[in-house]
Amino acid sequence: MRINLLIFLFTILFYSCSNDGVTPVEEFDYRDYLPLDSGDTWDYTYYGIDSNGNISQAGFAINTTYYVDTLVHNGRKAYVMDSEDIVQGNKSNNEFYYSLDSNRISLSNMYFSLTDSSRFRYTGWLDIYNLYVGDWDNVSFALEDTTIGNSVYNGYVAFTGSKRNQSEAEFEGNKVKFITGFLYVTYNVDRYRGNDTIKIKHNEVYEYRFGKDIGLIYTRYIDKIDSTKLGGYEKVLDEYNE
Repeated sequence: MRINLLIFLFTILFYSCSNDGVTPVEEFDYRDYLPLDSGDTWDYTYYGIDSNGNISQAGFAINTTYYVDTLVHNGRKAYVMDSEDIVQGNKSNNEFYYSLDSNRISLSNMYFSLTDSSRFRYTGWLDIYNLYVGDWDNVSFALEDTTIGNSVYNGYVAFTGSKRNQSEAEFEGNKVKFITGFLYVTYNVDRYRGNDTIKIKHNEVYEYRFGKDIGLIYTRYIDKIDSTKLGGYEKVLDEYNE
């Protein structure tokens, strides 16, 4: 019995070593989906979408995102990115951070809007893709007698996330593998302006698709109030330069 077992194992080893026609299994590395090398730039076009997800405003803005530097931010290696938007000829820049540590793609230094005129910058890390977890909770952001502009805010903004399995899309005539991450934002905030109290309760959904060996190829933003979609935008990659 022992001799037969040794012969069986030897046979497996022999064929596994000698069979050059066997295709090796591709090893998945989530970092391949967000290459952040110095000099890379990504150019996008924004499209407005209605509550049904249909394009309601074509090409209302353009964006260029490029790598700037690396630093350590909140305990993680951060890739500093500059995002330049041009809307009707008006240019604005916003710096944000990516992290690729601990099997996650994360964002930091992002702006979130409480109202059309009031926003805050979240400097913690928000996971938008987690290799080993399907759904997760990020740390909530508390507002405690926080003054922004002419109003005082109390409440919280909660962040959660999820991901989908790898899929494929077409870019420049080629099939591209991509991974998808979602960031969900829930606002439950009271705004005090003089003697008036305004309840801010709504939800936002951000979808991110990262193409293998390319980076971010698509972003989708939808705003919801009481499960009613209000519309949003899509940001679609036009070209990138390595």
